[in-house]
Amino acid sequence: MRGLLWLIGLFALAAGLAVAGRYNEGYALLVWPPYRIQISLNLLILLLVGAFAAAYSLSRLVARTMALPRAVQQFRARKSRERASQAIYDAVRLRIEGRFGQALKQATAAYEANESPGLAALLAARAAESLRDDERYRYWLGKAAEHDGETRVARLMTEAKLAVEGRRFDEASERIAELQAGGQRHIAALRLALRTAQATANWGEAVRLVRQLVKVKALSAELAEPVHEFEPLAMLAVRVNGDLRDAGDGAPRGDRAHGAGLLGRADQPPGIHQPRHPHLGHRLDDAGPADAGDAGG
Repeated sequence: MRGLLWLIGLFALAAGLAVAGRYNEGYALLVWPPYRIQISLNLLILLLVGAFAAAYSLSRLVARTMALPRAVQQFRARKSRERASQAIYDAVRLRIEGRFGQALKQATAAYEANESPGLAALLAARAAESLRDDERYRYWLGKAAEHDGETRVARLMTEAKLAVEGRRFDEASERIAELQAGGQRHIAALRLALRTAQATANWGEAVRLVRQLVKVKALSAELAEPVHEFEPLAMLAVRVNGDLRDAGDGAPRGDRAHGAGLLGRADQPPGIHQPRHPHLGHRLDDAGPADAGDAGG
């Protein structure tokens, strides 16, 4: 419909110009000694309009030609960014599929293309860890650390999770401490901290974490009950530890030995590595809502 209206408008304009030209008897006289040129005013107007259109078209053609190298460069850069974005997507998909070698290859390509380098480095580290390649795993963690402004929390969570899965609980404790120092106390971090506290027999910390998880409904009371059984021992450990600090070297040798023994038994209750509910740590990941909330202080 719009095209038809434009066509009707053009015909009307042409008819109007033809009628106006018929009644225009003016002329133009161009003098270039010894030459003189006399043309009608209508023809002069048409020549001027045609010259302007030709000059405009020529200038546009020259500008497009001059901008062609830059346009080609921008096109290549855009295609490169699209390939890098696709590489990030493929790395995630391939890792979920269990094709860790290909996932590592795609994450490496995305990192080299400078497409979300922090995220790409983390994906490469996860893929390398799944391949049990510790050297490349540490290498990519170092690369991710170079982009902490982008993915610091994600890197620390990744290191903590993989350290727990690899039973490197000292390393996991360090990463969780860094997370908590940065104010990160969301549910996933609390669950990792609880598993680490259980594994290292830090029952005072475990009881505190269980209370927080129950408070935010991330852990049921049934799952929390086994840890609460160790609460008296945790309180005893804190009290004995405080007494030993207060006594210092002034306490008799026998009292210090007795206190140390109590502290050791409180920190390592019988059957600590085989608790009555051995599946508590493994069920934490399935307890409660998704890891999206913040548990507070």
